[in-house]
Amino acid sequence: AICAIVVDDLPHEDIWKRWMETGQLDISPADQQQMEGTHHNDVASDNAASVSKSLDSSTNDAASDSAPAATTTTTSNGSSGDYDGLPTMKISSSAEMFVHAKHPDRIRSKWVREKTISQSSQPEWNDVKIIQAQLLLIKEALLDEKMTHIS
Repeated sequence: AICAIVVDDLPHEDIWKRWMETGQLDISPADQQQMEGTHHNDVASDNAASVSKSLDSSTNDAASDSAPAATTTTTSNGSSGDYDGLPTMKISSSAEMFVHAKHPDRIRSKWVREKTISQSSQPEWNDVKIIQAQLLLIKEALLDEKMTHIS
């Protein structure tokens, strides 16, 4: 479960929505190397394989429908030598989003309204009610028997 506390609208809703609907994130060889801060082909390939292996080993039979999984595919996109033949990581996952809004009546998006929990603690800046909002989100997420992780 992904739990978000917002004032009204969800920032970067289009990105969240696209990721939630497709359930897949593709990480190009160039992005992999940039994340690792290196331009050495063998190191990037080793890192991609290492990430893939650790994600594969983290899945189990009980949570196979919602646990992340990674696969790699080799690209040959004719780009400038550095990235040719490096794998593109495809990270597949599924999650449900739960939103707590300080002002749920001001939410403009139907998609976000559908993800918004019914209760609001209406927290102020740096208020203990933010913790109450987090607890409300967690409580709502735990009601869904499919949930294996909450963030």
